[in-house]
Amino acid sequence: MKIIEKILGLKQERNAVILAHNYQLGEVQD
Repeated sequence: MKIIEKILGLKQERNAVILAHNYQLGEVQD
């Protein structure tokens, strides 16, 4: 269970970073 929870946590962190990065790129382009 702990390994799965760790992987899910990492996926959520990575998704959050990607979303933040895309948001910043969008702001710069506009």
